[in-house]
Amino acid sequence: MDILTEVVDALQLRATAVQRLSVLSELREDLQSGEAALVIVLRGDLTAGTASGDRTLLETDYLLLVGAQAAQFTSATPPTDVIRCRYSLQTSLPHPLARQLPSVLSLGARYLTDRSELGRAVELLENELVNTRLGSEFVTVRLAEIAFVEVLRKRQLEDLPEPAFLAALSDSPVRTGLDLIHRSPNRAWRVDELASGAGLSRGVFAERFHRRVGDPPLRYLRAWRMLNARRELARGGVALREVAARAGYRSANGFSRAFRRFFGYPPSVLRRVS
Repeated sequence: MDILTEVVDALQLRATAVQRLSVLSELREDLQSGEAALVIVLRGDLTAGTASGDRTLLETDYLLLVGAQAAQFTSATPPTDVIRCRYSLQTSLPHPLARQLPSVLSLGARYLTDRSELGRAVELLENELVNTRLGSEFVTVRLAEIAFVEVLRKRQLEDLPEPAFLAALSDSPVRTGLDLIHRSPNRAWRVDELASGAGLSRGVFAERFHRRVGDPPLRYLRAWRMLNARRELARGGVALREVAARAGYRSANGFSRAFRRFFGYPPSVLRRVS
């Protein structure tokens, strides 16, 4: 997996509901912590009232909401046709991207009409919702998750203000350091080794990595080991000692103690859930 795919997977992004709606007057979104919503205007226009102010959404504009908040959408030209996607997302997990995601994100229609990956994903999503073919539920869920990731990618590709972690993925030396960590999280990396791989001095690399990513290199390494281990445990089917080894620990007991210190609960909690 590439880095962004791995991180989104570790944060357990899941589409929980996908609908095509005709808004005659109002649509309200009430989100709890660990939830997100994406509202895409297909035809018509909406006024979106959020904690950060009111926004006008024209045809093919969209609004992404992340975290606990409420938003009120009012149709100015009813009916306004929209796609509404609801998600679960573990934003409380200790990864820089989780804490850097904006609570409200909107971009204009040109991002959906330029035949980009996002525009095609939305077009396919609407077709599935309208035609309800065999397997549509599976397909719409996957397309909704793709749309969420494409929103993040558009933020990066269009050089707009974005979470620092996404900007880090466009910084070649920092990206190299992240690639090394993600490819071999069980290795006992030293900062000078990561810096050498990135072609920078130790001091320059450490400062640049911290500034771009949001965490120092070794703190990020420890966090990623635990997040990766948590993902494997939740999926099940892998022995605890193997998960421990992949996380760079020589014993399952040592890993279990470190896991409990990091998350506040033992690995067995995830075993029971899975």
